[in-house]
Amino acid sequence: IPGVAMRIAATRAGFSASLPSYKPAGYAMNGPIKYQPGEIKVNYKSNSDNREFSVVQKNTSWNSESLLENYIASSGFNYQTIQSNGRTIYVYDGNKATWVDGGVWYNIDGQSNLNSDQLLRIAKSL
Repeated sequence: IPGVAMRIAATRAGFSASLPSYKPAGYAMNGPIKYQPGEIKVNYKSNSDNREFSVVQKNTSWNSESLLENYIASSGFNYQTIQSNGRTIYVYDGNKATWVDGGVWYNIDGQSNLNSDQLLRIAKSL
């Protein structure tokens, strides 16, 4: 059912989006997929405590450099740059990640305590 819901959300948001095929152990989707024109948000929550994160996908004209200039650097986040599968992924603010791929801006955000390996596995699965 989540796959069907994502296809509907992508159609209504106006761009191609997908669910990550990897989710960290102990996390499950929380609530319906939220969407509006140009944006889709999927929430995940820990099965054992109050940790949570969201995967937001937005339609964008940015590339990796403009993402760095307009979001990462301008926000003053401490970040590390990781190259993976031809993408430039910025892991920032301890346990968050963002990247641009094919006209879509991806952002993993929340109070999750995810480590960089988990963030990269989510990124690779999108």
